[in-house]
Amino acid sequence: MKWILYTFFALNSVLSTAQSTQFAYIYDVLYGNESGSQLLIVPDGYVTANIGICQDIDDGISCSPVLKLNKSGKLLSYKVIERHLKTAPFSAIHNVNDTVYICGTDFDTDPYKWRVLKYDFDLDSIGGFEKRYFGNKSLSCNGMIIKGDYIYMVGKELLELHSQDKNFWIVKTDKQGNLIKKRQLDKLEYYEADNFDMSMTQTADGYFAVAYSSYQNVSYPELHGRREKLIKFDENLDTLWSEDYGLNWDGLSTVACIEGTRDSGLLYNTVISLGELYDQGKVTKEFWEEYGETQEVIHKMNGDGDILWSDTMWVKRYKKGEAPWYSILDVHEMKNGDIVAVGKYKDYKKKLLKAVIRRYTKDGKLKWEKLYDVASIPDDRSAFYKFREEENGDLVSIGYITYEHKVWNESFIWVVRLDSMGCFESGCGVSDSLQVIELDPGFVTKTDEIISDYTYSDRMIIYPNPCSDVLNIKVMDDFYAKNISIFDMQGNIIMSRDTNTLENIDISKLKTGIYFIKLRNKTGRIKTGKFVKE
Repeated sequence: MKWILYTFFALNSVLSTAQSTQFAYIYDVLYGNESGSQLLIVPDGYVTANIGICQDIDDGISCSPVLKLNKSGKLLSYKVIERHLKTAPFSAIHNVNDTVYICGTDFDTDPYKWRVLKYDFDLDSIGGFEKRYFGNKSLSCNGMIIKGDYIYMVGKELLELHSQDKNFWIVKTDKQGNLIKKRQLDKLEYYEADNFDMSMTQTADGYFAVAYSSYQNVSYPELHGRREKLIKFDENLDTLWSEDYGLNWDGLSTVACIEGTRDSGLLYNTVISLGELYDQGKVTKEFWEEYGETQEVIHKMNGDGDILWSDTMWVKRYKKGEAPWYSILDVHEMKNGDIVAVGKYKDYKKKLLKAVIRRYTKDGKLKWEKLYDVASIPDDRSAFYKFREEENGDLVSIGYITYEHKVWNESFIWVVRLDSMGCFESGCGVSDSLQVIELDPGFVTKTDEIISDYTYSDRMIIYPNPCSDVLNIKVMDDFYAKNISIFDMQGNIIMSRDTNTLENIDISKLKTGIYFIKLRNKTGRIKTGKFVKE
């Protein structure tokens, strides 16, 4: 096994105190073909379940490293499970009574077996089971919920193996895996070619919800695309209600995720098709052309599936080329009622693919958004798949970071712990930094700043952000501003003045809200950024 590649946060004087817990580590326990997808907070640290390709195996066998980290992100131990979690990346790990349960699929049997493995917090095995529930059909286990004495698992029949319908199933078992009940959750219609992977959650009223999408047959152009669906069912696997949210163009790789809230409601993200809305007369052709084909949207729903509020992440299309886009991979209600969503943001023109975090108030108003970039790694690409909230409100996220290390396009498990504002340093100060260290000679060791709010900040750091009184700006390029202007959300100029400094900008008299900054140099070149006034 080769040396473990890791990065650590360069602690400044503030973060060196005992109360400081922020970290950012990269873990390489296979050989550069892995991604972090599951995260569990346990009393003495974190357990992660990940997907990847086995060490020193050339035939591409899928493997699942399970990592145990302490509260500072140090790797304490890990296990590698062959042929296990590849198709259960989004709801596959749970903690019940000091036992970690991990579900997945054994791809080395025909038909496939479903596996549930049990570990203690030190990753010592304490049992589990392997079962077949579908006769001669091979289904993959796509998610698991544990409630009381029962395990609920959802599965998808695979396209390529002696299957004729590719439908979703739900299975109820006891803790030993003995079948209590199973039912077909959804069956494809004649025009549907496949059901996409699903996300499952338990609701506060004791029930369950599953979000997924079906791919509609390309031989019928008017039906081409993905149809987003949501089903809520009870402990007996009986459907309480279901919703069909219509057809969406299938130009993006999206994951519909679902999460329960304390008021028995749901958080649900999907995409909307502007082409479909145009066909229905709900948007103009000009609006469709300006914003592109699809946009990511988050819904807050009540227990009956009625939408209480929505946030559409509008991103304009470039005049030439594709539009930037968001892909939200996890959404969760925080202890104070705020909503946090994580995923990735891609901009083809700027060659960006970065992990993103967005935080909302409980009624759906955006508080802040940040993209995360390791500036010391050129051309890195990253995403967050899952996050959890620590007792003190810190955000812990897991995902991947990809860059050319020893071979082209290597991907690694990436885990970060941030404060409640998504910062490594209080107020997202300019000294926020990551340092990359590896034991092999010649690897990157340069320390540089994290670029926060990169979506709006055009390679500038605006800090602190949010801010109540005095704002500072640092530009990452050789750009010497001669004029600074501040605009409100309606485009009104709030302040404009010539300047030779970007420090100690007084915003104390501004009203609470979101504002944009425009910098102009002597040649007329412009940079724009965004900040929140508290």
